[in-house]
Amino acid sequence: MTIKIILFDMDGVLIDSSDVWLCLHNELRKKFNMKMIGKKEYLKEVWGTPMETELDYFPSLTQEEVNSYYMKKFGENYNKIVINEDFFEIIGFLSKLKTGIVSNTPQKQVEEMIEALNLRQYFNIIVGSRPGLNSKPSPDLIIHAIEQFALKTNETVFIGDTIYDILAGKRAGCKTIGLNIKGGDFIIKSLKDLPKIIEKIK
Repeated sequence: MTIKIILFDMDGVLIDSSDVWLCLHNELRKKFNMKMIGKKEYLKEVWGTPMETELDYFPSLTQEEVNSYYMKKFGENYNKIVINEDFFEIIGFLSKLKTGIVSNTPQKQVEEMIEALNLRQYFNIIVGSRPGLNSKPSPDLIIHAIEQFALKTNETVFIGDTIYDILAGKRAGCKTIGLNIKGGDFIIKSLKDLPKIIEKIK
């Protein structure tokens, strides 16, 4: 088997915007006179989960209302996002493969974020959440990404940092790599370890 596609989860793998999302989450809760939550609870219960979990914290709001608020406010905070510098160490290696981002973040936000951070040039495709496709841990978004390349799932590696990423990758039929998380076919501590793992799969 030859690996031809490498797909990355975005948040927690390529970038870290958890502080921004926590801030927006609590701003919205405060707006509706709800108690704010701490970072520990947010990272454990909300971070990286499907949108339905986020909505459990806003029982009076619809998904459209929550997304609309986040999309309106998120662009004001791009300067607070931290890029994973290890990614730049593997750009040369990635140039030999097809690359993409698969994220539970809404499509428009993913595209805007990646453009604002000057990362768009490194990816062939970007797939965010959208109507008609279930978010991770469903395999829908990953399968959709692979279909854009007209290649096979067993020619694909998916890299994520949550159990939802690993489950989605496995359900899609990909090899899975966990960044500092167990459960996948492989685990790495840094993106700089990725080339060694890909060569091992080949």
